[in-house]
Amino acid sequence: MKYLRIPLALALLAGAALVPGLNMAARADTGAMVECPITHEMFKDSAAHKGYVVDGKRVAFCCSKCPAVFAANPEQHITAAMLGKCPVMGGPDHTSATDRVVINNQLQYFCCAGCDTQFKADPAKYVTTLTDVVSNKPFKVAEASPRSEYKGQVYLFSDAANKSAFDKTPEKYAVVFGPTKDAPAAK
Repeated sequence: MKYLRIPLALALLAGAALVPGLNMAARADTGAMVECPITHEMFKDSAAHKGYVVDGKRVAFCCSKCPAVFAANPEQHITAAMLGKCPVMGGPDHTSATDRVVINNQLQYFCCAGCDTQFKADPAKYVTTLTDVVSNKPFKVAEASPRSEYKGQVYLFSDAANKSAFDKTPEKYAVVFGPTKDAPAAK
């Protein structure tokens, strides 16, 4: 198992080059060998494989069942190699449902309590580009970007029309990650 994590770390580092800073575009690596965080199976990543963004880096899955398992409890499957630096204070991130923000279906972790609140209050201060979940196109985040919250998750949009479409049927566009500080995991 230890040896399988090394290729994952290398693949995630390569993916970080594709996603500078907090550019949140979830792009598939071009054929990199990666490890599924659920099955720990090694596979060649491609656009055919579903992926989420964790701390600005793509995390890909080997099959169609794994994304739902990951989304149900991401902290159970995230490794230190997947984490980056806190966009607020610059410290190393840690996985905690109480110190994370989901923004446009992408997970962002923080170094300490309070950073998540600052980030959520003013994402434009920390994020330059996001992918609009309605149009699926990247856009430059601004303080005036239209905003919605759904189940405690933040969604920013490129325009008011996309916000309106999201607000009508958020379940069509949102990936709800659990557990959260408001809805902890069942024991």
